Amino acid sequence: MKFCSCQRLGMMLALSAVLSAAPTLAQDRDVIPRGSDGWKTAGDGSTVAEVILPAGFLDKDCPAYHKEAVLVGVPVETSPEGAFDGADTIVERLDDAAFDDRGVATTKIAVRALHFRAVDNLGTGCGEWSADVGLDKDQAVTQMTIVREDAKGGYFTAPIAVNALWTFRRTSDGAERQLRTSNVLVSEDRSPWQADSCDKAAASVDSVLVAGGSGAGLKVAASSISRGFNPGYVNCQPVRLCRGKVLDPAIHCYSAASAASVAAAAK
Repeated sequence: MKFCSCQRLGMMLALSAVLSAAPTLAQDRDVIPRGSDGWKTAGDGSTVAEVILPAGFLDKDCPAYHKEAVLVGVPVETSPEGAFDGADTIVERLDDAAFDDRGVATTKIAVRALHFRAVDNLGTGCGEWSADVGLDKDQAVTQMTIVREDAKGGYFTAPIAVNALWTFRRTSDGAERQLRTSNVLVSEDRSPWQADSCDKAAASVDSVLVAGGSGAGLKVAASSISRGFNPGYVNCQPVRLCRGKVLDPAIHCYSAASAASVAAAAK
């Protein structure tokens, strides 16, 4: 009888432990932890910006300039090196996103790093100028809405606010001019996200330092791609997403950068 009582007590304790753990496990599945997402921009003509420069801006005798510029992404330097697989844009989700009963979650987001370059130099009445685009000092915070349609994932929507700093350099003498612009890129399309992990590599660092380029010196949360949130993925393959309208005053097309190298870089 004594043995049976102990056995019954052990079973009760085990059952109690399982029941107490169940809500925690469910809660983990219902929350996307804060993190950062890296994106790559191809220079194939899909990302275009309208460049409008008044007369005298580049040089006192330089006429006004108004043309489209095709942009390509330049990888942002990070520490650990390669933490975002050569991403040129890093967007940080600032807080945990908890799904409600309808499968909807929200989180605040901000662009933390961005570096584009004009594929071709700007031919003006005062020489040829290269053009680089980075972030200005302060960036606005917007809201991402994440919808879970089923266990495989769903879609998200988010306006992306960018306060940019354009740097123009004349190729002949290195003369430099800077121009600040502000824009909010939106999309009426639903951008997909995939649940679970595609690379099976858990990030072993909690934060990543943006080491060079725009956003330098900022620490951002590491990607949570290995924790069940893969934005821009379908069947573990990145898809092209686009924001903005042609031209209003820009359209940005991009694909997800893998975060598998975060774990590798930290080892």
